Amino acid sequence: MKSKIHIATKEYCFIEPEFEGTAEEIVTQHDKLQLLCNEKEGLNTHDWAKVRDTYILKNEIDPVDFEALNKWQKLVINQVKLSFKKAKE
Repeated sequence: MKSKIHIATKEYCFIEPEFEGTAEEIVTQHDKLQLLCNEKEGLNTHDWAKVRDTYILKNEIDPVDFEALNKWQKLVINQVKLSFKKAKE
């Protein structure tokens, strides 16, 4: 089954990803996206860019900044961290 899921992210903003799978898989994906979109706001665009770029360039992040991130921002940082580990292998 194919499905397009319309999820509001902020006022007047939305995402509309398409999924293919069983009804249960589509519902699971919807719920995961809904959780990501309904979490705390995280850092604003300017601060997020500074934190992200500092982490990418210097491989360091202030714990206070990390706690201020929303789930999506933490996911990005963790993906970069995994890339750093993979590059060292």
